Amino acid sequence: MGRDKRSRDFVYLFVGQTVSQFGSAVTRLALPFLAVTELGASAFEVGVVTAASNAAWLFIGLPLGVWVDRRRRRPLLIAADLARAALLVTVPVAALAGVLTLAQVVVVALLVGAFGTLFDVAWPAFLPVVVPKERLVGANGALAATENAAATGGQGLAGPLISALGAALTVVLDAVSFLVSAFCLAFVRVPEPPPAVVAKRRLRTELLEGLRFVLRVPFTRVLLVAGVIGNFTLGAWSTLGLLFLYRAVGLPAAAVTPLIAAGAVGAIAGSVAAGPLVRRFGDARVIWVAPAIGAAVALLAPLARPGGWLVCFAVGAVGLGAGLGTFNVCVRAAVQSNVPGHVLGRVVASIRMFSRGAWPLGALAGGALVGVVGARVALAATLLLFAAAPLVIFLSPVGRVRSLEQLVSSDGNTAADKVPG
Repeated sequence: MGRDKRSRDFVYLFVGQTVSQFGSAVTRLALPFLAVTELGASAFEVGVVTAASNAAWLFIGLPLGVWVDRRRRRPLLIAADLARAALLVTVPVAALAGVLTLAQVVVVALLVGAFGTLFDVAWPAFLPVVVPKERLVGANGALAATENAAATGGQGLAGPLISALGAALTVVLDAVSFLVSAFCLAFVRVPEPPPAVVAKRRLRTELLEGLRFVLRVPFTRVLLVAGVIGNFTLGAWSTLGLLFLYRAVGLPAAAVTPLIAAGAVGAIAGSVAAGPLVRRFGDARVIWVAPAIGAAVALLAPLARPGGWLVCFAVGAVGLGAGLGTFNVCVRAAVQSNVPGHVLGRVVASIRMFSRGAWPLGALAGGALVGVVGARVALAATLLLFAAAPLVIFLSPVGRVRSLEQLVSSDGNTAADKVPG
């Protein structure tokens, strides 16, 4: 297939994901808001709604990796979008009929999260079909920048939309966004090769095969460890940044939001810069140098005080976001480029189950640490921990090469190909 057709297919993917990410960002605020304002949910019940949206990774992430590796990915992506749209529509329908309950909201959040997990496992495995290997970093950078922009802009739009339409009707916009994503995926014409034909094996065997790839191959193992540290830190930051600015610095809520949002701005910049940096310095170097610089800059954040010192927090947030943004793009492209396609879904699921599971643990740990040492010290300690992520990579085989391709064996197969199944 010609480059122009592949470029066209990527445009469809990019447009669909942009719309879908903005819609999902709106719903992440609309569903908890609906639970509070219209259903009288307690703080604990709101936490249940939020947790339900993210619980699927811990329970079905690995089995979905096996399932994805047995099938073509594009039909799964379209089905996941259509299922999420159908589930979300039930919320405003029930609200208009006066029969909406908190239980329904929790179930919808849980099922939408489950189909979202399916999409998130199949998506990285499908992207290399559409995008040539040499363009994966740039493609992932564009998609990650959109994701970070949506996280900021989408939630910014959510407030006015909820005020104008009500929380229940606002959810409809996310349903429409999933339909747009499915429509765009339907127009992707690149032929997807059939999944590898393998003998039927027990689910447990295939699950362990994916985990063995991650744990035995040097670059996937170290990226898993660094990803867990990074997401744990980011989860703690999501709690500590707010508490630090509100309690330790004494800012009003209106002044806290833009300072927190500086991290998303940094993540967008890091995502966009990943491609040029990799071409100039090599992905193996960028994958640890970028978060190392980000960690150093982030240590300015705990120095913030009222007045001009607030710039320290903004600069630190930008540094943290940029380091993580660049790291995430490089990791996605590295896994897509260097893991065999027949096991890619399971490898993605294995890495994300652990790394995404670290986020809520970090958020809980950050809140607990504040009660022991205070918000300022807790924030500084968390950011020092973040520096361990690039250090782990630097001390691994990845830190000794310019490009991850140098870790590929001379016969053209990745080290992952040599892991026994």
